[in-house]
Amino acid sequence: MPAKRKIQDSEGTGGSEPNGRKKGRIQEARQIVTQVHTHAADGSSSKLPVSLDVERFTDARTFEITAMQDAIGNARAGSSKRSWQKLPRRLRRRAASHDVRRVPVYLRDKAKTEMDPLHKNAPPKSKSKTLGKKKTVPRTEKLSKRQRDKLWLETHIWHAKRMKMQTLWGYRLALHPTEKAFRSSHRASKHGCILHDASYHEIIEVRGPQALLVSLVDLCCESSTSPGSIRYLTGARACEALLYTPNSYPHDLVGPVTILWRPTTPLEPIDLGHSQRTVWFICHPSISESAFRGLIISSSFVVEASKSDNKRKHKVEVVDLRGKYNFFELMGPKSSQVIRGALAPIFDDERKEFDRFWDRLQHLQCPGGLPSGMIIGLKVHDPRLSFPPANTSVKVPKVLPPQQSVDPSPRLACSELWETSCAPQAKPRFCKKDLDERRAKNLIPGGKLNPLHEDDQVPLLLIRYSMSSQSGLQPMHGWKMVIPSGWAMPFLTSLTYTGTLVGGQQQRDTQMLEAGVPRFPHDFPTTEPYREHTEAWEASERCLWERTPPAKRVNYERLGIDNPWKADWGKVLSRCTTTVAGYAPTQRDVTHPWLLNKYLASAVLDGTAGASDPAAWLYAKLAGIRLAHGDTGLSLETSANDLWRDALVQVQVELHGRGTLGDLAAIYLLRSDELRTCGSSLERIRESVELEHSLQDVMIGYITSGAYSLSRGRPSGIGTVALSQMVGVKKQMLAISNPGYMVKVRNRNSNSCYLARIQLVHHLN
Repeated sequence: MPAKRKIQDSEGTGGSEPNGRKKGRIQEARQIVTQVHTHAADGSSSKLPVSLDVERFTDARTFEITAMQDAIGNARAGSSKRSWQKLPRRLRRRAASHDVRRVPVYLRDKAKTEMDPLHKNAPPKSKSKTLGKKKTVPRTEKLSKRQRDKLWLETHIWHAKRMKMQTLWGYRLALHPTEKAFRSSHRASKHGCILHDASYHEIIEVRGPQALLVSLVDLCCESSTSPGSIRYLTGARACEALLYTPNSYPHDLVGPVTILWRPTTPLEPIDLGHSQRTVWFICHPSISESAFRGLIISSSFVVEASKSDNKRKHKVEVVDLRGKYNFFELMGPKSSQVIRGALAPIFDDERKEFDRFWDRLQHLQCPGGLPSGMIIGLKVHDPRLSFPPANTSVKVPKVLPPQQSVDPSPRLACSELWETSCAPQAKPRFCKKDLDERRAKNLIPGGKLNPLHEDDQVPLLLIRYSMSSQSGLQPMHGWKMVIPSGWAMPFLTSLTYTGTLVGGQQQRDTQMLEAGVPRFPHDFPTTEPYREHTEAWEASERCLWERTPPAKRVNYERLGIDNPWKADWGKVLSRCTTTVAGYAPTQRDVTHPWLLNKYLASAVLDGTAGASDPAAWLYAKLAGIRLAHGDTGLSLETSANDLWRDALVQVQVELHGRGTLGDLAAIYLLRSDELRTCGSSLERIRESVELEHSLQDVMIGYITSGAYSLSRGRPSGIGTVALSQMVGVKKQMLAISNPGYMVKVRNRNSNSCYLARIQLVHHLN
């Protein structure tokens, strides 16, 4: 290392720099040189110093420097963000950008300086004389013209300001909020309350003799319990069932429906006589036309059958009540407190059951404490009178009072809402402007209003419902609220003020995926709405793929996928048949897939896994069900083997380990070499020889809905597989002493497979 260069001193001799000279050099660097003026403007000499001491100057001007820095920061912040933009996203409102009262108190001073008084108090512009001849179109007419090819819900404008809208099933519906809401919506459904406007659902009313209506629902509906049984016939419970085309069971599935019987009074005992009854069929808008036609055909069948037994003429009426009712779905453990805080019921001294129910609702920590399907009828005051509503806290006293049991009963389910189908639609009598004028005249302006005799009283129905797949997952509980048309916005304002989140179609689909419940029509591959949905999805996905450059898109041809945008159920069902030796692949030209419910599928897997002829057992079981429902039995054209091969079952799919799971992922059987690996260890083996896709793999079904599940912490989905292959999976698991059903899943954009577990689910919402 070379020696340091010696610094020359003032005499030119070498040596180290003295400490005094170094200190002076540093002090000289800290001085600010000023311009020296020899003479001032008046001819006198300048008194400015030759140099400034930085430390002394800074100490003397500390206040001015700090004020200048604050002014620079305020100017920078004021130019980039306004006061209302500093609020969290959940508190931001458009009105806050021009109304100081909409901003919190600590930001109002800053907001006042941001308001533009010139534009705020500017006089209205006068209309030009040249525009006098033009006719001004009213706002109502403008909005009506925009609904020519679709319908709007009553809460459309409220949703359109906050959510992404999309045209679905003839309605303009909210898809998802514009802000991030995936995790917050899940937390609300699990620990709080989330609301969904389901007013697009439609009601079909059938009126006639009770005996004929019981025969009608048994003819075209299928459920675990008959919709015409005494359990539902009293009107105290709602029934979830599947609607079929008359005389076509188990084929020609229309879709799921909710059946409500009008409650009977104590003077109307339940019998199977000719007393007049009313029943509602609540259905999805995509099947409303098919359901209406099917119910008309079924009613004609039961009327013709009654003529042969009795010469008395009977009449069954089928009425379309589209647009006469609104539906709100409240999901979450706090939904009971939201209903209690937002509604002001009118108590009836004759109904002690309702008093017990309303008291129980105060301490109910979860709606699951009440029976599923329970119906409550009540009448409430106009919710705008008691605005703002109470909060959603659960009142838990130190000493819990003895809980009185609240069971479903016809008296508790009675409501005047059933009468609105015959009377004119009950619109609000007073608008919001009238109520605000009354509120301004209160002793304390802005307070709640006392109901008067001329104020509106709104009848409604509450239906306790659950989302449960009965497969070990934690179910979700909530309420369905049925109100007359014209009252959607008054109720929505009160319900959302309690802190309830509002979700769209994606939030509702996520709830069903978390609960393991199939959604309609995405997870019902044998229905007509599913075909329409897949065709529209295929067109959009194919167009997007074709616009993508070849170097950036997935090469499906190399992956061996013929049609990556549509499920080929004919290919799934044509590969399996029953032989004497077992199960072997075969090819068929024509397939007629049909969906089997969980109860029959469980009986098949538990009782016929080792049977010699499971097809004959299933054929006899279905024939007995048709005869019990009044059908003539299965047609001779449908053989037992074809019925067995075309049967599909819905399953819940969970990956065993890491991985991804998307829509239209293929489900395959495990090969013999893979069974040896998976039998001893259930760990995921990615991109290995054991779980790599090959041409020898047997595809048994598809994933119809797949996504990441927050409650499970892993990908999950709903799939549909062939029943005969499900029996084959069980035989494989019994051979390796594994009680579950293990398969492998392959996404359509990859050649790697993931180990997954499947189990049957209940396909009723």
